[in-house]
Amino acid sequence: MLNTELDETLKNKKKYNQFFTNKYISQKMSESIKFLDDQIDTIKILDPGSGFGNLGIEAINYIYLNFTKIKKIEIDLYEIDSILIGRLKANFVKLQKRMKINSIILDFNIYNEDFLLSDSSTMYDLIIMNPPYKKINQKTCYSLKLKEVGVNTVNTYTSFIKKALINLDKNGIAIFITPRSFMNGKYHIKFREWLFSKFCLNKIVWFKSRSLFDGVLQEVVISVFQKKIQSDFINLEYIDDETLNETSLRVNQQLVIDKDNMVRFFSNNIDIYTYQKERNLKRIEELGINVSTGPVVYFRQSKNYLRKKNTLNAYPYIFSEHVGNGMVTNWPKKNPKRYNYLLKKDDNKKVFRKNDAYVLVKRVTSKEDSKRIYASILSKFDKYDMVALDNSINFFYFKNPNVNKINILKGLCVYLNSSFVDNIFRQFSGNTQVNIYDLKVLRYPTLKQLSNMSSGFNRSQSEIDLCVKKYLED
Repeated sequence: MLNTELDETLKNKKKYNQFFTNKYISQKMSESIKFLDDQIDTIKILDPGSGFGNLGIEAINYIYLNFTKIKKIEIDLYEIDSILIGRLKANFVKLQKRMKINSIILDFNIYNEDFLLSDSSTMYDLIIMNPPYKKINQKTCYSLKLKEVGVNTVNTYTSFIKKALINLDKNGIAIFITPRSFMNGKYHIKFREWLFSKFCLNKIVWFKSRSLFDGVLQEVVISVFQKKIQSDFINLEYIDDETLNETSLRVNQQLVIDKDNMVRFFSNNIDIYTYQKERNLKRIEELGINVSTGPVVYFRQSKNYLRKKNTLNAYPYIFSEHVGNGMVTNWPKKNPKRYNYLLKKDDNKKVFRKNDAYVLVKRVTSKEDSKRIYASILSKFDKYDMVALDNSINFFYFKNPNVNKINILKGLCVYLNSSFVDNIFRQFSGNTQVNIYDLKVLRYPTLKQLSNMSSGFNRSQSEIDLCVKKYLED
């Protein structure tokens, strides 16, 4: 019996950002070894963040059961945590004996060091890993060392991916379980450019649950890459890990990987149809509309400037708590968690916006929320010439202040609150945060269509969805 049971009292779990791979995930990842040639008799494997060896063990078990001509398996195991080395070695000694009984040679090498700083030039047929998840402080010596070896990125997991893939042999397979975030967003643009210019994305597996690993609140995906030119189709697999129902699609790669090298996830054919409809719409800048993040940073304001009730020289201060309960901004609140007003002084007057009509969108939702985008309209105030918008919200506004805008903004609010937009957003983002980049990635109806959609303003969700569907078909 191999000892791969987790000990939750591991001293270095936090220090090394360890999230151990359970048996179910290890087996699910190993299924993608099928993309390799199963007629080979020798295979070289890399596991650059081994832990107790769960992934390497399941990979070898899969090869033993499915590669009928296999005679020799070599695996290099990197593990920075010296506390885990004893158990890791013991597990592979036992596995080695079992393979020997079945006439297979298993050679393993364990390196108690940081894989990212290792100088190995060995090429591998198979790479399988669950790397640590941690942002890299770009001002540290560690970051400089990673730059020297050419693998510095914004996060350790993408640095692991890059270094591992450099060591992937021609037609070799790399299987990773990581956060989904590298597949979209501006922070990983350069990484994606490098990745998709050199490797083929064969498969993505993602899960309904956000709790596959303790302490990881974002979506986690299994991605499978191969060192060859991109194939015409990509395999997508969605797993409801509560019911264990699995949905599989084979989708044209031009739909999955867009022009910005951003990856879209489709759970069914309806998702694909929705995206094909959305991609024919307009970019927000084509409509003469801008979107920005609220300029007021709450904690940078003097406490003496913040008010829950109106006073002299106080102006409306809009937080995310004022947005999302209906399509009309709920301001002022009777008992706000934060505040309703902000005093305008010489040292903060630049953060105020002109009093005007805006569409506001919450920047952060909770994972339990039914939607990712909550929008409401902020109408122009009668007695104020300025307004303060907190950086917990994004806001849409017209570049041309003379446009007759109110019905268009109402229609934009309806569109953003629709199930159509929620579906599109979830296709390219697994985050609960809604960034400016995300809102600019979305496509939008024409000004005329938006104006017509204002008829769905402040209606029920079903009425909103019918309204958006009707005018998108015009």
